[in-house]
Amino acid sequence: MAERYVAAGLVPVVATELEFFLIDDSGKTLRVPPSPKSGKRRTGGEVLSLRALDAFDQFFTTLYDACEAMDIPADTAISEAGPGQFEINLMHQADPLKAADDTWLFKMLVKGIARTYGFAASFMAKPYEMFAGNGCTCISRSWTGPGETSSTMAERRDRGAAPGRRRLPARHARIDPALCPAREQL
Repeated sequence: MAERYVAAGLVPVVATELEFFLIDDSGKTLRVPPSPKSGKRRTGGEVLSLRALDAFDQFFTTLYDACEAMDIPADTAISEAGPGQFEINLMHQADPLKAADDTWLFKMLVKGIARTYGFAASFMAKPYEMFAGNGCTCISRSWTGPGETSSTMAERRDRGAAPGRRRLPARHARIDPALCPAREQL
């Protein structure tokens, strides 16, 4: 599909925002893991909290170092509404296939590093019934070239560069994250 954008004189630029929970799955019920730093468990969600990020500083430092080593463009980290829930954004890039690969590798990296710290990571839509769920946002834009602004939707449509738009309703079930993550294992 990227070739169709290029043929129309556009550059597809893609980024993802991934939310996940850090989870203690060692008992009968899932719960927030203790902080590697303090040994204490967070009792509630702390949206945009530096304290929540700091509680897992060692985990995030290891994660960012691994992302750098693997050339995964991890950018901003924030705490989210659920206890132990975080979001990390991957930077925009002009290679949509690399962006997709980076997203998959990032998820595997988060899960693997979480295990080295004695807890799990889950990207499932709703690992906890009573707390906010996770999402994965894919941001895509079309640029006409370096230093130029993006085309408007009408201009892209007129140039035939909205390749998936007509097929979106039929494909919606395959791309809706709420329908698939229940099969994901911790």
